[in-house]
Amino acid sequence: GRIVGHYGGWPLRALIGGREATIVSVGDVATEPSIRHLGGRRNAFRSMADALFEVLRERGVPFVFGFPNARALAAGARLLGYRAEFPVRTVEFDLPAPGSRAGVGSEWADVSYDALWERSRAALPAGLLRDRRRVNWRYHARPDRWYRFVTVKGDDGDAACGVLSVRGEEALVQAQRRPGVDA
Repeated sequence: GRIVGHYGGWPLRALIGGREATIVSVGDVATEPSIRHLGGRRNAFRSMADALFEVLRERGVPFVFGFPNARALAAGARLLGYRAEFPVRTVEFDLPAPGSRAGVGSEWADVSYDALWERSRAALPAGLLRDRRRVNWRYHARPDRWYRFVTVKGDDGDAACGVLSVRGEEALVQAQRRPGVDA
């Protein structure tokens, strides 16, 4: 008679084998501590996941993905068959000096992002569809982070775009580069 957990995510459009499909990024998974021990392998976590996966199968979603922390990955592997498909790596670099071909833009991706995406997409056999509308939704109005778009200009428009996730004096970047272009 009360809510004791949540297992959910958000749908994303993706390019898989040259075709568009909906996949789901799983996140925001939680159970109330007082019920975690109940049910063994048929606990609330497993029941919530099974319910979500059934709905997604009915809707033709081919797979879900996420980036769980080590503890969540171990629990998901044991209870649901989670598996790491590839390592996540960190790459650190200094941003180019002001006045170079790179510049820190605004909090919003502008129309030039769509042109970069369309040129990049043609070379991808698979990947998330990342038009301007989607990236602006993803990187705006987060309560504990500040995001800035960084672009590198090429001779025929943007050659690369990244998103800085800023916290204090450090920033993480998620980048997209046109294939075949050094940026």
